[in-house]
Amino acid sequence: MRSLILGLACALAVAAMATSPAFGQCAGGGGGTGGGVRAPAGGGMSAATTTASSSGQLLTSPGSWAYGMMLQARMRQAYAMQQSAVATQQAADEAELKARRKANWQQRRSTELSERRQRRELALSLANR
Repeated sequence: MRSLILGLACALAVAAMATSPAFGQCAGGGGGTGGGVRAPAGGGMSAATTTASSSGQLLTSPGSWAYGMMLQARMRQAYAMQQSAVATQQAADEAELKARRKANWQQRRSTELSERRQRRELALSLANR
């Protein structure tokens, strides 16, 4: 029952989007009725200049799809670099901990071996009396 309701809601949303007038992605009002490219105050522009400036603006202005994708890629890259730095720091911390543990183990082992040697020498000296 829930999936049927969800399916009908999705179909209704798609139908509503298909029948509504299309508007461009540019936040500057590049699409829809009444939108378009604004000419500079200094004079008229040719069709080639108008197309070039509007397509450039559509790809680089805030609110456009390409700009959003570029910004999202930069954010992902910054996040990945941050995670890489965190992982590097954790690896360095773990390596330092491992080195300390190894040094402590070697010290305990050498102490234990010297104590054994002393006990053995004491036992031999007592046996030879």
